[in-house]
Amino acid sequence: MIYPGKIEDINDIFTLYKKVAAQPGSLARLDSEIDLDYIRDNINSAINHGVCLIARDTSSNEVIAEIHGYTANIYCFSHVIAGLTVVVSPDYQAQGLGYKIFKQFIKQIKAEKPKVTRIELMVRASNSKATKLYQKLGFQIEGQLKNRILNLDGSKEDDLMMSLEL
Repeated sequence: MIYPGKIEDINDIFTLYKKVAAQPGSLARLDSEIDLDYIRDNINSAINHGVCLIARDTSSNEVIAEIHGYTANIYCFSHVIAGLTVVVSPDYQAQGLGYKIFKQFIKQIKAEKPKVTRIELMVRASNSKATKLYQKLGFQIEGQLKNRILNLDGSKEDDLMMSLEL
C-alpha cells in the first residue's frame, strides 16, 4: 500500500493535491498555486535528496496519500530534512493513514539517509490535529512565528516550527 514515489506518479500526486487543496486551510498553497511543475519539482527534489512515499488504495489504485521531504543543497543543512509535506485524501483522513505513512517516512530516512539527524516541518498553529499527530511521532515545537500565515479572509495566524531529532 505504501511505495516509494516515482516521477511517473506525478499526475496521480497532482490529482491528490488538487483534491486536498479544495479544502481551505488544508495546504499552504491554494488550489490555483498547484500545478504539475510544482509537483514535479518537489518529487524530483525528494527522489534526489530525500524521501518521497505514496500510498495507493488497493482496489482503485488511486494515490490516497503522499509525503516528501529533502535536504537543502547547502552543506551546513545537509543533515536536515525539510520542505516536508504530507497530504492525505479527505476520504482517508482520521483513519491512521497519515501516521502510518509518516512512520514509514521516518524509517526510510533512517535507513537510506544515515547522515540525516533532523527532520523539520511547519504547521499552522490552528491545526491541532496535525500538531498532535506530529507530537505523537516524536516532534517537538521549537518556535512560533507570529502572524506568518495570511488566510483568504485577510486574517493572519501563527506558524509552528517543529522538529524531530533522529
